[in-house]
Amino acid sequence: MSEDRLIKRILHNYADCLSFDDGEINYEESCYNISFKMMETLSESQQDSIFGFVFDDQQECFDYLLKHIPGLCEAMIIFSSENNLK
Repeated sequence: MSEDRLIKRILHNYADCLSFDDGEINYEESCYNISFKMMETLSESQQDSIFGFVFDDQQECFDYLLKHIPGLCEAMIIFSSENNLK
């Protein structure tokens, strides 16, 4: 899946996981929340379909979101601003 499609999917499916500190996105906490929910809700086959592999655990999912999706932080900021989330 392309990075843009992946980011859109993450933001639309896990918008309730975004976390804010004083009105600003808390990227690390948001990634943690998203990874936790993803591991609870996505089957291994869904993970493989979306990411091309299956995460071993929540920590691996968190690390992947935090470090390997370059546009995710900026997309979270834009998404939260466009949707008046804080």
